[in-house]
Amino acid sequence: MRRLLRLVCVVAAGVICIEFPVRAQQKAAPAAKTDAQMGGFSGPIKVVMTTREMSGGEWRQPDGPGLVLPAGCDYCEFAPDGSFTKAGQFQGGNFRGTLTSYDRDAKGRIVRQRDVDAETAALMREVVFGPFGKTEETHYRNGKVDYRMQIWYDANGRETDFESWDGKEVELGRSHTVYGKGKDWIERDSWGKGVLEARQTWNAETKVETFTTFDEAGAVKLAWTIKDKKIVEFRENSPSPNQYGDSWFDPDDPNNQSKTVCQSDGKCEHFVIHYEYLDSARWNATSVEWRDSAGKVLYGAYYEYEMDAHGNWTHRKVFVTGPEQAERKLYEEDARTVVYWER
Repeated sequence: MRRLLRLVCVVAAGVICIEFPVRAQQKAAPAAKTDAQMGGFSGPIKVVMTTREMSGGEWRQPDGPGLVLPAGCDYCEFAPDGSFTKAGQFQGGNFRGTLTSYDRDAKGRIVRQRDVDAETAALMREVVFGPFGKTEETHYRNGKVDYRMQIWYDANGRETDFESWDGKEVELGRSHTVYGKGKDWIERDSWGKGVLEARQTWNAETKVETFTTFDEAGAVKLAWTIKDKKIVEFRENSPSPNQYGDSWFDPDDPNNQSKTVCQSDGKCEHFVIHYEYLDSARWNATSVEWRDSAGKVLYGAYYEYEMDAHGNWTHRKVFVTGPEQAERKLYEEDARTVVYWER
């Protein structure tokens, strides 16, 4: 079963629309990871500083999962519990980024987070947390609400509803997820500005999954049906390239991410993005390869690391290959200084 997709539009710096998977079988109150752990760090991290050097040259991968994984944290500071307190970068000797503070309950759990601009002290973002995770998030610009979102959960900690609004309280988008008697979701609908945009269904017994998108008049734009992870039907009624839903991912295997791209004539191409890791936590990839359905490597990114005693890398080289670049060439070189809290 594929994880659900949500299309979120961020308007803080122009309009950027991002498609990302939503955890479909969310369990109640999992052991939360700290910000440092979410960033792939281990040990009592205090400060991380990263510099990058690009080697130049032409190299471009297909649209889809990035093969060159980001180094992360130009400059980050963490509290002893692993929470972010400062994140950004230095430009001309001046720090530009955010300063983060938290409100906690009697048990020390974070219930509210505030991010302010490091230069102006203006409030940029405020997040409210409940027992199952984030429940509200508000972004500000020039002292006014830019956009906000809210998330609802059921008694089992599974996300049921999501809604977002602009600064004038006009709805940007919303979604609703229905769950069956078991752990699986069975239907999820998404709306944009009050209009139904997409519907996705899953039948755990028959292993059939469907996905449909609609135009403003309610006519079908794109539809597909998958049974046992195989495409049995695909139709696209609009000539627009790269439509929402014409590619998808199957994350069941963490080392192999499937990507299928279908065209308006119904013909589909199948690819696998294969990952190898240095560590069991799968934070530090040693290789990421874009392979066709026959297993031939079309594009690749390969990593070399120098690690410290805590298992964090301090130096990283990234080499790439492609259809016109059979030999590996150095694409990026990163250096990282890591400072730890004393314990």
